[in-house]
Amino acid sequence: MREIRVFISSPSDLRRAPDDSSTVPGEPADKRQLVSEVIRALNERPTLRERYKFIPYLYEELTPPVVGGQEAQKVVDDQMLRPRDTDMVICLFWSRMGTPLTDINPDTKRPYESGTEYEFYDAYRSYKRRRKPIPLVYRYKAPVPHDSDPEQIAKVIAFFDRISDQKGGLQGLWKDFKSPNELKALINNDVELLIARQEQLSSRVRDRILQPINLLFAAVLVILAIILAVLITPRVPPLEPAQFNVAIAGFVLDPASGISQADAQEL
Repeated sequence: MREIRVFISSPSDLRRAPDDSSTVPGEPADKRQLVSEVIRALNERPTLRERYKFIPYLYEELTPPVVGGQEAQKVVDDQMLRPRDTDMVICLFWSRMGTPLTDINPDTKRPYESGTEYEFYDAYRSYKRRRKPIPLVYRYKAPVPHDSDPEQIAKVIAFFDRISDQKGGLQGLWKDFKSPNELKALINNDVELLIARQEQLSSRVRDRILQPINLLFAAVLVILAIILAVLITPRVPPLEPAQFNVAIAGFVLDPASGISQADAQEL
């Protein structure tokens, strides 16, 4: 069974309290937890549960609150794992980019806008280099909270502009969602598509590797069959020359037979 490690990344605005006035009635406030539940539910899917084990990674669940002179992001890196070391990274955005870091982003030549941006780029660079992990980006399109920071909103817009601009530093696609049910459907569909795609690629690679081996194996089987046929075929002894016995008998001509002397001589 193969483990599929899924790193879930987002700013804090997607973890708003359930009683927040900006929360849409009937919707779970914590979209991060929602994604985690969807990932865990894949383990019960009949088409997947025998072959894969999906493990969601949320820092709030798996990172102890270590205080020791490090930025929070470095604590997550040290105590949990880096996004680059997983199989998929799911990034969610809404009205905030997050709290800036001190580390410089080599792509923008500026400090990372937030831990979420750092986690995205960590996955993005690794994916471009070795096609793993797969970064998935989703944008919550519900109305932003009334107390949202315009500067934070502008940073989110600028981030998505970098993705949509084909000449920009980022290239790719993202998907919008407007409700928890829509997010569930997107995650379920996209993860299943990615798993199916990976299985197809693995099958093609396996076929390319095994095809010459299968041909060689078939040739060896034919040769062995010929050798065995020669070894187990019974040997028939050669036929000996046939012997024929000829008896020669003389006879006396009876004068009363009426046979002439010439015919008798010929006989």
